[in-house]
Amino acid sequence: MIKTVDMVAVDNYPETQQVLHYTKLQVLMMGEAHPERYRSLDHRRVQVAVYTPQIIQALIATGKQWRVHLFLNTGLNREGIQESDLPHVLQLLSESDIIVEGVMSHFACDDEDGRDQECQDQISLFKSMYATVESYGHTPTYRHINNTSGIIKYLDPWFNAHRLGKGLY
Repeated sequence: MIKTVDMVAVDNYPETQQVLHYTKLQVLMMGEAHPERYRSLDHRRVQVAVYTPQIIQALIATGKQWRVHLFLNTGLNREGIQESDLPHVLQLLSESDIIVEGVMSHFACDDEDGRDQECQDQISLFKSMYATVESYGHTPTYRHINNTSGIIKYLDPWFNAHRLGKGLY
């Protein structure tokens, strides 16, 4: 079966601008940007990863109907929405025109030997938090946690998008 690519995931605003120039695909900007940068992005082609209520407020302030991917903290502990903060974030989104297009996270240790249980725990927490997202009436199209190592080790068919990252090299 041949799979097609729906979008390109990039880290930051400059990469987003470059990719938009060279492809007609959707672009997922995974890193935060200065609030003014959101105003200059094409909300019809760019989807934004949301880590904090502040990003949501910056997107609302643009007056555009954004599509976002909620970045959940399931164990990386570097970024992402905490489980305890998720209801507040979902309430804020419910009061806006923002569409939850995807829900994402990132493994903390999938490429380290002997850490499989931690990754399985992250998957379980992700699925639990995803159920909370649905309970607020959101119906995301994309569910993704897998990076290159995760694709190889944890190919759970429930997840329907993957970020290849370093596997491209």
